[in-house]
Amino acid sequence: MVIGHVKSGYQINPVASIQSDHAKYRSQPNIGDRIHCLIYVVNADNPQSALADESAVEIFKRMRELLAPLNVPQLVLMNKVDRLRASLSDDISQIFRSEEVYRKFKVVADFMQLPDMNVLPMSNYHDETNPDPKKDVLALSNLKMMMDRANDFLQRQDTSSAPEDFYD
Repeated sequence: MVIGHVKSGYQINPVASIQSDHAKYRSQPNIGDRIHCLIYVVNADNPQSALADESAVEIFKRMRELLAPLNVPQLVLMNKVDRLRASLSDDISQIFRSEEVYRKFKVVADFMQLPDMNVLPMSNYHDETNPDPKKDVLALSNLKMMMDRANDFLQRQDTSSAPEDFYD
């Protein structure tokens, strides 16, 4: 299976997959059309509730089965870690020292069957009126990780179908 068949603007049908005769179906996706990195978003407040749902289990299992043979990188953005205040002492720079955050990482990584390093913490702006450089650095480092993984994936692909300036 090659990912990239669905064109922009397709209205997703949760009951049935797109068919090859649909106007928004791309029969020959090129490298620019394909998925380069998949990012799941999970709430850090209570990842077990979102992940324990039977339909979620099936969806994640199916995604892993589809993407594993293609070696598409998969990352999890663990959202709202700033709400785990008990162990962060309101200082987001201490996030990697928090045992509570680490336990949540383990739950998510184990469920998703991904290495711990594929789970990225994310702190949200919700009550702040001014930017917080610590939150910005965390968000930018996550974005860099996502871009690096996507770039690594692209570098491993057959470049014969890519335009000359694709990797510039």
